[in-house]
Amino acid sequence: GVNITGSYNLINGSNVTGVRHDGVDIAGSDNTIYDSNVVGGWAGMYIAGSDNLIYDVNVTGEGFGGLGIAGSHNLIRDSAIVGRGFYGVSINGSDNVIRSSYVVGGAGYPGIGIVGDNSTIYDVIVRGGYGIAIRGSDNTIYNSNATGYSYDGVYIWGNGNTVYGSRVVGNWSGVYIYGSYNLINGSNVTGNSYNGVYVLGNHTAIVRSYVTGYLSGINITGNDNTIYGSRVVGNSDYGVYIYGNYNNVTDAFV
Repeated sequence: GVNITGSYNLINGSNVTGVRHDGVDIAGSDNTIYDSNVVGGWAGMYIAGSDNLIYDVNVTGEGFGGLGIAGSHNLIRDSAIVGRGFYGVSINGSDNVIRSSYVVGGAGYPGIGIVGDNSTIYDVIVRGGYGIAIRGSDNTIYNSNATGYSYDGVYIWGNGNTVYGSRVVGNWSGVYIYGSYNLINGSNVTGNSYNGVYVLGNHTAIVRSYVTGYLSGINITGNDNTIYGSRVVGNSDYGVYIYGNYNNVTDAFV
């Protein structure tokens, strides 16, 4: 494959294969990879650095993950990323952006996994054991389609995260939230085995969304949460189940 240590390097119009290791390893910042095909026997691509740009790239990790990032302010766009063994994209860092891409992870692992804050997933189709798994705060999923084949469509552990204008399907719950001040707005959420949306926390809002669950549509344990202007369906239990205080259900169809 290709190993880069440094900055301001370019890979363009190339086919890169790492038979026993990663397809591309980058340790540095301000590097660009575009219009290329990258295959790794372990990970497709691994980036340790910041301010790198990857676009119009097909990335496949045969043994581990598709793309691993340890750093901040990286942009991945207009790409197709597949991790056959584990994750599709794994991010450990903040202020990263994935947009206009197709991402697939292994059966028991996230399509996209984020540990960090202030990252954005925009206009992305993502599939995996979990569709998207986030451990951090102030991250945004916008105008995306997330499917969790084995577990939840979107799993959030943190505060101040937003799911906006997205379609989310989970084999367990559609969206699972452990934290406070999170927002689901204008989204279509389905949980095939448990709840459409499960919230364990406070000050979370579900606004103008369509939510269905095999058990309850929305299950909330916590205080000061809001369901506003949403249509909620529970197929075998309650439309909305709440355990807590000072929660509000307003202008909803349940």
